[in-house]
Amino acid sequence: MSRYQSLEVRFWSKVEKGPLCWNWRGANVMGYGSIFYNGKTRRATHIAWEMERGPIPKGLFVLHECDNPSCVRVEHLSLGTQSKNMKDCFKRHPHKNVGYSRKTHCIKGHELIESNVYRTKEGHRECRICKLHRMRKFHESRKKVTGETK
Repeated sequence: MSRYQSLEVRFWSKVEKGPLCWNWRGANVMGYGSIFYNGKTRRATHIAWEMERGPIPKGLFVLHECDNPSCVRVEHLSLGTQSKNMKDCFKRHPHKNVGYSRKTHCIKGHELIESNVYRTKEGHRECRICKLHRMRKFHESRKKVTGETK
């Protein structure tokens, strides 16, 4: 018998199948199941999707239709964009402040207008002025450590 279990055996041993959702009972990060595979910690929903439906196309996310972050039942999952995920969240939970997308100013008080907003590859907004200050501070600290001078 092999010392190591297959991914499928490890995965399904951590799932509790209920009448509706199949809840992940292994490790989790902020309520979302996680499992170590191929040298990386991966989301349990991604592994479930890939085992049942195949690879996740670049740029798409695995979304919960059931609104239960620990659910790994593929019938309760779908693929979509981060934008679709946020729109679904607003629809399901209009009372929740889902964050930065509605803010008009950053935490330091800079106005979040398009000319002062940097978009991350995930689509999140970030204040350009604050980002510039952080990068300058980082580079200055690196120069002190390495003894670089211009």
